[in-house]
Order: sequence, then structure tokens, then C-alpha cells
Amino acid sequence: MPSYMSRDQRGFTLIEMSIVLVIIGLIVGGILKGQEVIESARQKNVAAMYDQIRAAQNTFVDRYRALPGDFNEGSTKISAQVPNGDRNGFIAAAAGVAASNAAAIAAIDGGAGEFFGYFQGLVAAGLYGGGQVASTSSGMSVFSGTATPSPLPQAPWNNTGFTAASGTHEGQTAAPASALTAVWLRLAGVTDGISAAADAALTGASAYQIDQKFDDGVPGLGRIRNTGKLATGVCGDAETAYTVTASTETRECDLLFAVD
Repeated sequence: MPSYMSRDQRGFTLIEMSIVLVIIGLIVGGILKGQEVIESARQKNVAAMYDQIRAAQNTFVDRYRALPGDFNEGSTKISAQVPNGDRNGFIAAAAGVAASNAAAIAAIDGGAGEFFGYFQGLVAAGLYGGGQVASTSSGMSVFSGTATPSPLPQAPWNNTGFTAASGTHEGQTAAPASALTAVWLRLAGVTDGISAAADAALTGASAYQIDQKFDDGVPGLGRIRNTGKLATGVCGDAETAYTVTASTETRECDLLFAVD
């Protein structure tokens, strides 16, 4: 080494640089693995919520002989804050594809409809602890977990939660027998109020993983489905397969869970 270079001025050796790169790789790998574990826990959590809500609905039907939200004596036999339904066997109307279910989002804002009354009835009856009983004079613009009382359950992802409505998911166009009319829980996202904007809740990868782990992995079949029917390039409208975009952080999917 030339005499004019001190030991303090010497650069990193290849071995030292290799060690640093290995350490960085381990840190990055640990972060990615941690994110994977967190996402898996969220998926298990939402599946557990689905089972709990199904059990709560079944208990409600056994007790009151009507669906929550559709019960026509909710205000007298459960709570004055529970709106009465028309007891026609559906949460609001059975017509329409449960897919987009824009009505299920908008009607909640009224605070007195069967969409609103579904979770309001479950919570008020002590059958589900996913939220708080709210005043029927105030429409729902948030999920539970905020400063505003809401019976609508909050899901494990930020600004996401469940709404419910009856409807028919038409399934795959090539298999009309796959059409299914049921009470559907819709896992949806929201940023500006439930009645103002129904934003996607999940990435394509997350939606596929939930469907694959807990159902059949096909968005147009089974008890867990995507929100649409026809393939239009959007994950939520895929017919036979979930679309996963290059950006895995893009939320572009909602899911429907058949309760009955």
C-alpha cells in the first residue's frame, strides 16, 4: 500500500461488501416474510368473521323465525333502535345481482332499511359483537371501530368491512346452474363513506388466496365469489380466474360470502 494512503482511507474489501449485502438480503427477506404472515393472519381472521356471522344469523332465525333486518317486530322484541323489516324472506328485495349491489351500499345511508337492520339486529340481540347499536336516525357512513357508533363489522384491512343483502350471483355464463340466490356478505372498502363510495377492499392476490383457502378458488362458483360476472379486465368482474396486476398493492377486488 502506498505510504500516502492511511489505513483509515482504505475502502471496503469484497468480503466486507458481501457480508453487508447478505445482511441487507436477510433484512429484506424478513420484512417480506413478516408481511406474508400478517396477510395470512388477516385472511384467517376474515374467514373466522364469516363463520361467526353465519352462526349469528342461524341463531337469530331460530329465535325469531326471520332473517335479521327482515324481522317485522325488531323494534319491539329486540330494541327500539332496530328497524322493522317486511318479513318477506329477503334482506330488502331478492331481485338483482348481488354482484355490484350498489343498492346495498346506498340504502344503508337511510338508517331504517333492511340493509342497515341486518347487523343492527344481530348486535342488538347480543348475537354478534362486531360493532355497536347505532341510532336509526343516523345512516351508516362508516364501519365499526371509529368514533361513530356503527353495527357494521370492520374487516382486518384498513377502511374495509362487511355489509349484507339478499341477491342472486349469476355465476359463470357457461354454467347457469351456478347461479345462487342467498344472503351475501360483501367485503368492501370505503374511504368517503359507505353510501358515497364503495372502494375495492382487496388485491387480486388476496382475493384469490381467500377463495382458494376457504372455498374453491374460482370467482364465479362456490360460497365465496367475486362481486361480478363478466370478464372486463377488472379483478372483481373476472369470470373464471382472479386477475393479479403487476402492482400487488393495488386494491381492485371485493368478495361476496354466501351466508345461507
